[in-house]
This record gives sequence, C-alpha cells and structure tokens, in this order.
Amino acid sequence: RPFMDMLCGRLTRIVVRIETLPIDETLHGDYFNDKQFKRRFQLWLNTLWQEKDRLLDKLKRQYG
Repeated sequence: RPFMDMLCGRLTRIVVRIETLPIDETLHGDYFNDKQFKRRFQLWLNTLWQEKDRLLDKLKRQYG
C-alpha cells in the first residue's frame, strides 16, 4: 500500500536514513562450512534487522 500511495501522490513525506557500518574481522569467515561463524553472523545480522524495525516503528510514530 505505501508504494501505491507514493505512485498516486498521496505521500506527503518520505524519510530516508542511511548508516554505514564497519565490517570488522569478526565478520570475515566461512559462512557455509563454519557453523560457529554462521551463527555469530546470523546473530549480528538479526540484531541489525531488530534495530531497523525499532527505527521504523519510531518513524511511524513520529511522522504518522
């Protein structure tokens, strides 16, 4: 629905947030063959998704 609202000109504001993240040595590894690395990587990525979801909730409250 938001995409159609944008196409139809019903959106009055679009908010874009960009954040660059460093990729340190702990994120370098063998995702397919190292189960411990894969798990750590998934936890890191899931944390990013959770932070993104919290930010979207905040923006929805702030901008309606």
